[in-house]
Amino acid sequence: NYEDFIDVDSERLTVNLDYVNPLTETSKLELGAEARLYNTIQDYNSTGFSYNSNGNLVPTSSTKFDYTRDIYSVYATYGNKYEKWSYQAGLRSETVEVTADTNAVKSFSNDYVELYPSAFVTYTPSEKNLYQVSYSRRVDRPGISQVNPIREWSTPLISSYGNTELQPQFTNSIEANYTRNFEKGSITGGVFFRSINDEINRALFIDRTDFNKVILTYDNFD
Repeated sequence: NYEDFIDVDSERLTVNLDYVNPLTETSKLELGAEARLYNTIQDYNSTGFSYNSNGNLVPTSSTKFDYTRDIYSVYATYGNKYEKWSYQAGLRSETVEVTADTNAVKSFSNDYVELYPSAFVTYTPSEKNLYQVSYSRRVDRPGISQVNPIREWSTPLISSYGNTELQPQFTNSIEANYTRNFEKGSITGGVFFRSINDEINRALFIDRTDFNKVILTYDNFD
């Protein structure tokens, strides 16, 4: 029997700068830079008793989770059109700095630099037909609840908390589409292939302190 009171204080700041230069009538260059700064403090105040790792009732304690994630990125995109063909190629570079601290559980950090290329090619042989092939790479970063090491809830047999070692999930996508235009509308069909690296998913582990118990958390999958 215990109660959790969670006070959350979050701050977000986004600064973006874009530059577009139409080099010719058919070509265009886009440049940009962006900073996304995020900080949140979750203050946990608990009252009553809860089960510890040995299955014994102990007084609950209060703790604070201070999480910061700063993302700095620059990107460039070039597009051009030649007769019935048009294309666009881009590259985005991101530097990510993650720091997290608790006053009682665990501190961790995760800094990395990644590149995200993209490319689109479109062929329009006539007003009624359009073909397009594209490639892109994107990222799904762990949310704060997925890395928070403080227990969200617990039962005598289950403990639930985040994974501080969780890595971002990356997806590479290739797609091909065909569009047929009519007088009053259009229809599009396509195929795609997606390859996901380090997929983030729910995971169950045996509690090493007691093999009769389990830990509910998140992990990266192949």
